[in-house]
Amino acid sequence: MTGMRWGIIGGAVTVAIGAGIVFGVIQSGSKVERFHVGGEVRRLSGDHLKLKDGRIVEFAGLRLPYDDEPNSAESRETLTKWVAEEGVRLLFDDEKEDDKGRLQAYVYANDTSINERLLREGLAFAKLRRGHQKFRQEFLIAQNEARRERRGIWQTLEPATDGPFMLDEVGASFHRPDCVKVRDAQTAMIEIKGTSAAFDSGCAPCGKCRP
Repeated sequence: MTGMRWGIIGGAVTVAIGAGIVFGVIQSGSKVERFHVGGEVRRLSGDHLKLKDGRIVEFAGLRLPYDDEPNSAESRETLTKWVAEEGVRLLFDDEKEDDKGRLQAYVYANDTSINERLLREGLAFAKLRRGHQKFRQEFLIAQNEARRERRGIWQTLEPATDGPFMLDEVGASFHRPDCVKVRDAQTAMIEIKGTSAAFDSGCAPCGKCRP
């Protein structure tokens, strides 16, 4: 690890080692982002990575297809290929952990944003929850490109379906009106007319009612 060098276009990078912690700092203008090195990936499960140091990481700003959704196997196989043989770095947003103590992060392999790449290849849905807005514009552009080019999940998923649906802006998901999550919601939802508006807002389809 002591010979590691990180190069970022348009910014300066430093690497510091101390007390067993390795981190990189990217400086762009007055904005400084801190990347914590996650180490090698040990196992993939759903939307999560398990690192060799035991930490569980959930991708911020997206969700991968569930097992019975289109391209779920391809999504995970591709993700495994991208990160299995490389160390990963973790960039955190306003919300660093979920209520189960799992890290929520933007994952980088070398200098490539795996989150954005998954969206651009049509291998994930944007899910821009509150606290995960750092790359909102970039993620929506990447997803819109995949939708337009009918890549990955967008080959079989209709890019626009009429509603009505209920949209949860806090959790960044949308649902059928009779979904149990709508009934049990702790926050108010808004009605939308179709899936296109939901995708444009950075919300992903519910995993239970599958709108």
